[in-house]
Amino acid sequence: MNTPLPQETDEEAGPDTENVESTSSQRVGPFAKLLSVLDLFSAERTSVNIDEAIAFLGVGKSTGYKHLKDMCDSGLLVQRGKGEYALGPRIIELERLLQVSDPFLIAGKAAMVVAEELCENRALMLCTLYQNRVLCVHSVGPESIRYGKEYMRIYRARGTALPLFKGAGSHAILAHLLPHQIRSLYLSNASEIAMAGLGSEWKDFRSALARVRKAGFATSVGQINPNMLSISVPVFFDERVHGSLLLLTTNSSEEKAMVDQLAGQLTRIAGRIEQLMAEGSLV
Repeated sequence: MNTPLPQETDEEAGPDTENVESTSSQRVGPFAKLLSVLDLFSAERTSVNIDEAIAFLGVGKSTGYKHLKDMCDSGLLVQRGKGEYALGPRIIELERLLQVSDPFLIAGKAAMVVAEELCENRALMLCTLYQNRVLCVHSVGPESIRYGKEYMRIYRARGTALPLFKGAGSHAILAHLLPHQIRSLYLSNASEIAMAGLGSEWKDFRSALARVRKAGFATSVGQINPNMLSISVPVFFDERVHGSLLLLTTNSSEEKAMVDQLAGQLTRIAGRIEQLMAEGSLV
């Protein structure tokens, strides 16, 4: 697989604080602000009350009620009891459309179906970049991985969002973003980057990403469960990083000795995904 590397030009001088606008400072239009109500929902928060939504939108009650009614009329939300709102049936319809039309997902499924042997006591995931998060779009393998007498549960099903600065699946993407994207991310998230162990200064962060690019893959050990080892390679499309292929396995001496071999297998699968997307014959 040919791995295009982002140009390092002008990075030595550090991020340009005058010319790079952070995500938080970008202007948000009224339509985008309305749709951002969907950001209030999560696995821990499956319904939102009217007062929370109005406060989030920063509008008056009458305007807030109208906005939520419009979202209910479109099917994006549905009212559940007095003043409570949940995700609506239109979301289900859109998810189905993604399942049958997303080239990345379709190519990933086709390439990953042959990885049965690789997924023996390992889990394989396809991830993509979404804003400042990494989203799992497909997974194969067991729901838990056995390590001695312990069974480690895999919480990376489709739709699971992962932090951009933590974990191999995220680092494999992050390291191959365009230089201006990396600079912008650093300016907006320097403290979070330092907390993730990627460097307390710009030059340290740049060096950490360069090491991932040079190796061709990223690795990490689970912070919650140190017995979990992650290995990930980037997936490219149209000469830009489109996502990553992530393998979760045990942090055993046997698996650590096979990291290079496993990364090579992942690279071949990623190459097949890239080939299928380029051919465009699956959609």
